[in-house]
Amino acid sequence: MGFKVGQPVNWLYKQGNGSGITIPVAGVVEELSEGGQIQIRIALPAGAGEWNPAYRWVNPESLKERTIRVIPVDGMEV
Repeated sequence: MGFKVGQPVNWLYKQGNGSGITIPVAGVVEELSEGGQIQIRIALPAGAGEWNPAYRWVNPESLKERTIRVIPVDGMEV
């Protein structure tokens, strides 16, 4: 699937502790690289119900289209 800047996605994050657990993380596509990687914006908790933006470069194979709105990431002022 071809992703577009501004598109809501779920990043299928695999924990690096060998547990084999995959966690879906809501994100938004921010940038597409010529090398094929995709930069996404996610929301990290900042405490007391606040969220901070964070950016990750990921492989497109780890992304899935997201149709459900997630307020901390979709409503974030950046």
